[in-house]
Amino acid sequence: SKSIMIIGAGPGIGQAVARRFGHEGWQIVLTGRSVERLADLIAELEVDGITAYAVPAETRASVELGGEGIRVNGIAPGFIKTEMSDRFTQGRDMRPFYEANVPLGRIGEAKEIADAMVWLSLITPPNVTDQTITVD
Repeated sequence: SKSIMIIGAGPGIGQAVARRFGHEGWQIVLTGRSVERLADLIAELEVDGITAYAVPAETRASVELGGEGIRVNGIAPGFIKTEMSDRFTQGRDMRPFYEANVPLGRIGEAKEIADAMVWLSLITPPNVTDQTITVD
């Protein structure tokens, strides 16, 4: 079976990625600094029938993961519509500003970040590692 570790798991992008991969049958591992938040996120996933595990981020990831056959890739999201981005704009309609400043002229959704991670994990060749893909 395949596993994915979501580093810095939160209620927006991280949770969308966990749901997307969980529905595809992957084992989900969430990591973050708050044990309480991780427990809440895992409980939400369990409601959707997804089993997930928590690893509190008390240590730094090893650079030597490649020696274990583990690929390390990342997604660098642009401005994505989430609860956090809504709090950031404080109710102001910032959409025209952001849409004017992204290549595709629209605000991305959390699900699109999850889709990009599926692409990076499943479709890219197995020797693609140490890459960061910008998704905006």
